[in-house]
Amino acid sequence: MARLKHSATAALLALALLVLPLFASAASAAGSIDGSRQCSVVVSVPDDMPELATTPVTVSLYRVAAMGDDGSLAATDRFASLDVNGAAYEDLDAAALADKAAASVSASASAEADAAAIVTGAATVDGLAPGLYLIMADPASTASATYTFSPSLVPLPAWDDATQSWAYDDVQVELKASVSDRMASLEIVKTLKIMDASLGDPTFVFDVKAELDGKVVYANVAAVSFDVAGKKSVVLADCIPVGATVTVTEVYSGASYHAVTDESQTITIGADNLAPQVFFENEPTGDRKHGSGIENAFSKGDGGWQLEQRTADTQEVAA
Repeated sequence: MARLKHSATAALLALALLVLPLFASAASAAGSIDGSRQCSVVVSVPDDMPELATTPVTVSLYRVAAMGDDGSLAATDRFASLDVNGAAYEDLDAAALADKAAASVSASASAEADAAAIVTGAATVDGLAPGLYLIMADPASTASATYTFSPSLVPLPAWDDATQSWAYDDVQVELKASVSDRMASLEIVKTLKIMDASLGDPTFVFDVKAELDGKVVYANVAAVSFDVAGKKSVVLADCIPVGATVTVTEVYSGASYHAVTDESQTITIGADNLAPQVFFENEPTGDRKHGSGIENAFSKGDGGWQLEQRTADTQEVAA
């Protein structure tokens, strides 16, 4: 009996030695990449930005590195400055590397993409050789918001832990988006048909207030001064959110002039006109009073609110 047991054990050992290489070979085959097989990626917008889901977004893909049979990377010629050679994707600082790769693309005058797509909600890009790809998306605007996107990297194929195999088809990538109010400009146009130069250069001052959803989103003053009769304007540039209701009130009309038009005008800024105009006109009152003015303009920077005093013939006011 002991001899039989020994024989059975020996037989099982011999069978194991025979089968183990077969399992090892299968595992090796599952872990290697088929360099001749093409890949595809599905690029989508974030689920929590429903307005963006119906907005076309232009996406470009750049092959940063080729991928070897074992998943190791080798930088392509135009991204040779990136330190990826011999590394696996999981060993990389993907966010930092994506920023460096995107900077390289932006600095190149002839950075042609390896693939491109228009993403409206989601889009599939196929026919991609195995490798590491940089995904860049152009800014996109809806009626009331502007979306910008951070660059990202995706390895193709991608390792699937669930199936313990490489996924070549429909690898999922969600764009990294940031949203901000879409901004518009406002031009205040002043007409002075008649001017008495002997009274000095008149100054006209306007109070500007914009409200959106019951909140004041912009408030400032603007002014225009004249040295001859005619038409002048002041531009409040890219500082008022789209959708805001703006009230412009002429609060000072010069010592010897009065408004012919309404002293207060209200408009709502729509996405179809990002540079609307409001018009004011003045004429002499007949009083011979001298008057001019200094404009107090407030702007917010890194050091907080700053006061700038200037003559009122400045033609553009920054946000």
